[in-house]
Amino acid sequence: MDLNSTSIAVGGGLQYNMPNGLCIGSELFYTRLAASDAFTTSSRAYRKINVRTDVLESSIKLEYTIPTGLLAGFYGNIGAGALYCNPKGLYNGTWYDLRPFGTEGQIHNPNQEIYKPISAIIPFGFGKKSLYVKASY
Repeated sequence: MDLNSTSIAVGGGLQYNMPNGLCIGSELFYTRLAASDAFTTSSRAYRKINVRTDVLESSIKLEYTIPTGLLAGFYGNIGAGALYCNPKGLYNGTWYDLRPFGTEGQIHNPNQEIYKPISAIIPFGFGKKSLYVKASY
């Protein structure tokens, strides 16, 4: 882990609990990913590459939590969403978008399209809630 390249990540979400352990939720997160050869002592330092991308992710998920019995509190979720990122490179003090340059090798293969800034995502997860309170109305 390169602590010099770390930055903040922020996000939040809303969740609506339905009867019988079902809930639906929506989330929105932002972070910046970065890397710089200036922080390395390896043989890559000569490249002097400095890149970053802002990442924005939004999703909606359906979750089921087992409400009672021996497995009470175990949950699983699955959803759909989108992720936006636009990698940039620093050159002579100016940040340039990297997609038009085909930095993933697309320029060399005429059959391959340049990557899009938006990607589909399928968030999923499972776990155990440590404090599970069932509310009655």
